[in-house]
Amino acid sequence: MERQHSLLFLHHPTNTLTPLTHPRSISSKNPRVKVKRMGRGKIVIRRIDNSTSRQVTFSKRRKGLIKKAKELAILCDAEVGLVIFSSTGKLYEYASNSMKSVIERYKTCKEEHQQLINPESEVKGLS
Repeated sequence: MERQHSLLFLHHPTNTLTPLTHPRSISSKNPRVKVKRMGRGKIVIRRIDNSTSRQVTFSKRRKGLIKKAKELAILCDAEVGLVIFSSTGKLYEYASNSMKSVIERYKTCKEEHQQLINPESEVKGLS
């Protein structure tokens, strides 16, 4: 099995290319040296007009979001619940334990939080 290697090329003012084996070997002190790098461009966050592109983007980002939720649950021992509805109404979900337990915990914490913010509502409920 052949290993793949990545190389960066340093563009010198003499129009020669010098291969580099590691990005850290680039000297940032020399302002005349230009480094060409591959990377992702920035995108404008707005609705995608093309329905096929929108569906492909939804699918990829949904998978990425679910992957991040799983990683968060494993790495940080967090209880995670994720619910996604597509534009067609299809449900996608992930829960580190069970979705029912996550929702119950959410409801309990939300009620406790509301009581801390507005303690008068508890007094009114008793009378």
